[in-house]
This record gives sequence, C-alpha cells and structure tokens, in this order.
Amino acid sequence: MGGLEERVKETIARYRMLSRGDKVVVGVSGGPDSLALTHLLWRVQKEYGMALHLAHLNHMFRGAESEADSRFVASFAARLGLPCTVEEVDVPAYIAAHGLSAEAGAREVRYAFFERVAAAVGAEKIALGHHADDQVETVLLRILRGAGMRGLGGMAPVRDGRYIRPLIGVRRAEIEAYCREHDLQPRLDSTNLSPAYLRNRIRRELLPFLRARYNPAVDASLLQIAEIVRAEDDYMAGEARKQLDRLRRDPDVLRSIRNGQAQGVALVIDIAGLADQPVALQRRIIRQAFDEGRRGREAGLELVHVEAVRRLALEGRTGEMATLPGGMVAAREYGYLYLGARRGFPEAVERGKTLSPEAVGGAWPIRIPGRTEIPGLGLVVEALVAPAPGDGALPPFGEGIDREWVAVDRQKVGDQVWVRYRRPGERFWPLGAAGARKLKDFFIDAKVPRQVRDRVPIIAAGPRAEQIVWVTGLRIDERVKITVETREVLRLFCCHTPGAML
Repeated sequence: MGGLEERVKETIARYRMLSRGDKVVVGVSGGPDSLALTHLLWRVQKEYGMALHLAHLNHMFRGAESEADSRFVASFAARLGLPCTVEEVDVPAYIAAHGLSAEAGAREVRYAFFERVAAAVGAEKIALGHHADDQVETVLLRILRGAGMRGLGGMAPVRDGRYIRPLIGVRRAEIEAYCREHDLQPRLDSTNLSPAYLRNRIRRELLPFLRARYNPAVDASLLQIAEIVRAEDDYMAGEARKQLDRLRRDPDVLRSIRNGQAQGVALVIDIAGLADQPVALQRRIIRQAFDEGRRGREAGLELVHVEAVRRLALEGRTGEMATLPGGMVAAREYGYLYLGARRGFPEAVERGKTLSPEAVGGAWPIRIPGRTEIPGLGLVVEALVAPAPGDGALPPFGEGIDREWVAVDRQKVGDQVWVRYRRPGERFWPLGAAGARKLKDFFIDAKVPRQVRDRVPIIAAGPRAEQIVWVTGLRIDERVKITVETREVLRLFCCHTPGAML
C-alpha cells in the first residue's frame, strides 16, 4: 500500500491541494473512505507540516446507529492522537422545514458544519473522502438528470481553493484494501444499500449492467469525460468571469432608481451587454452572478432557473421578478438585471409593479455604438459613430436637430452616455444660447407643458449622467456641438415608438 500513499501525494501536488503549514479539517463519517483519508493524511502530516482536526456530524437519520458512528469516530481520533469535533443536527427536521430532498438537505447541513469547525479551529483547508468511484457515479447521475458542462465535469479535486479531495484518483477497492491492511475497521452505513436513493441504484444496478453488456471500461470512459470537460469548463468559467466583471454596474444604480429603498443588492448587470454574449456565456454569467450572490454556497440552481433569468433579462418588463433557490431573486429594472437576496428588494418589485417615470431618479446606460431598448419607459435609443469629413467640413446634418436625432462631437461626450429624466435644479447650456440656464426655465420658454416635463427623455454624459447632452426633441448642449475640430461624430436617435426609428 506504499504505492497508494505515493499516488495520493502525487494528487496533492498535481492540484496544489496543500501548502506547508496548513491546518486541515477532515470530514469523517466513519466509513472506509474517510477513515483511509484520515489515516493517509495522518501518516504524511509531518512531511507537509500540517495539523489535522477531525469533524464528524451525526445527521440523526439512523438513530442508535448514527450515535454509534459518532462514538466510533471519537475513539478513532483518540487512537491517532488527533483533535475531533462531533456534533449532531436534526437533518430530517431541517429537510422538512426547508422542503429539500434528503441528499440536498444533508449536504447543506454538512457543509455548514464543516465551515463552522474550520472557522473555530482556524483551518485553511477542508479534506473530503470522495474517490474515483464516487466521481464515476456522480458523472453518470448528472447525465441522467441532464447536466451541462459544469455538471459533467463531476467533482473538482479542489473547490473554492478550500475543499480538497486527495482520494479523487483512487478506486473504492483500493481504499477497502487499505483499510484491511491497517486494521481500520470502518463503519458501514445501511443507507448505502437502500434502493430508495438514485446514487445507490446507479452503483448497484446500472453500472454493473453497463460494464457487463456495453463497455467493461465504462468507469474509465466516464472519468476521462470528467477530466476533459472540467478543463474546458475551467476555461469557459474564466471567460464568463471576465464578461461578468465587464458587465457589472454599481449597486447604487438600483438605490437611485428606488430612492434608496433597495438594500443588500448582490449584483447589477447591464442587460444590453449581456444580450451581446453568446447563449453559452449568458448562462455562465448568470450562474456566476448567482454563486457570487450566494457567496459560494450551492443552492440547487438548475437550468430552468438560469433560463428564467435569461428570459427575464432579454424579454421581460420592468418590475418583473424571477424567484431563485436559496432565498435569491432576479429582478429587471429597465436596462439592468439585479440579483440578490429576496429581502433586498422592495415590495413594489416583489409584486412585479412598474415604477412610473415620474418616480425614476436613475439613469440607464446607452450602448455606443448600438441600440438600447428600455421597454419600461417605451424608449429606444440608437447610437452611431462615424468619422468627421477629412476636410474639416461639417456633416450634412451638422448641428441639425429634430424630434428624433442629433449629431454631436464624440470626444466631447465621452464614453459614458445615459438616458434619464430631469433632476431637480439642474442646468444646461442650450445650443446657441449665451450661457447655461436652469432646465426648468428652458422648459417654460419652450412651452413644454408642466405635466410632461418629467417625461422628456434626456441624454446625458459623465460617470453619474450629470452633463446634459441632449434634451430630446428640443436642444443639444452648446458644449458638445460639432465644430471644424471635430474628428468623430456621434449620431443619436431617440423615440418612444420603435417603429418610428430612422
């Protein structure tokens, strides 16, 4: 069995599972996998300079049998001279209270327990006893349930830089042989024999059938699939992370729209930018945003949830919301998609209401170049960029203004362009005027009825949309007009009816 120890050390090195001096919590159920893992790590702990702390959770599924497991693990820890934390949690009650399956409920409680122990003892890593046969069963189970690339990659050897699986390349038969050689005398969990659990039926019925009738090496094939897919999934996850970082917006945008009523917003995503991504990246961006909102805790996000968020973002209306697992929601507010805890969204969003334009205090980003639709406002804004004529002459439309389009100096406007409604007390410099004046006074002179002034879309620039570029249908700002020095022209279209676009 010296070979097994070397292979485990190779796995630790290959996936960089441990750093010298790490403190490691080892999850120990009392079964052969966790006993072999603990014994192997105990034997090499001096080599890695690590400290081990065992953690055992009584799920209270099996009564006296579970209590006997707890006593066994405590005795095993004492035999090795290792500290051990043993707790019990009424998982059946937890499952009933949260409407979870037995497997999902037990997993959620178990990982929360590991995190508590790791925090209490100051551990950097949490070691789990999953092995190669577990990986085979996991991949096949996910195929049956309809998994994507993320699921087909199986269990990662290292997750979140914290959870490690040193036995992931070891077969079950090898582990059982190791336990016999070292007289570890593992406990046997009777639930592992129950046909009530799908994983047990895969292990005891489906895999033997596939080996006998279709492919004797089906285990190796499934492990190879997991390895290949996981590498590709890691690459795609990196690309999705880059796009999510690019598309995220300041959560204060929501608080501005909601007049400070929204709290605890996890993420704000630009919908126009999300729509530009391939479908595969859209789904991954949504998943990563969800994971970030949950702070890395898994909460059963399925494809049906991801697609609900995609439809909400790409086809939904302002104020609509999608309910997600783990107390999360996704809500659409004009050009933004919000993901966060349900409690972070005000009642108006919960009921799917749409705010009236008069109440809106925020701004919605405009794609340049590109087309931006804001269904909640009934607006469409299109931006085109073109070089100015080389001879310095003004374009044919020059400083022309009508009710739908204007042309302005691209450099003077900058990269951050927004559409919004008027703000109290703001000023701008109407084209051709002697200087800046209050927007309110401009509306009065232009004979804009009082009841529609709050509904006139305004194109603005700057980090907080503070500089007025165009009071649509009326006038651009003098400071962004085209001159003989203009090198690039930004042409903007804005209308309330998509069919009226030029």
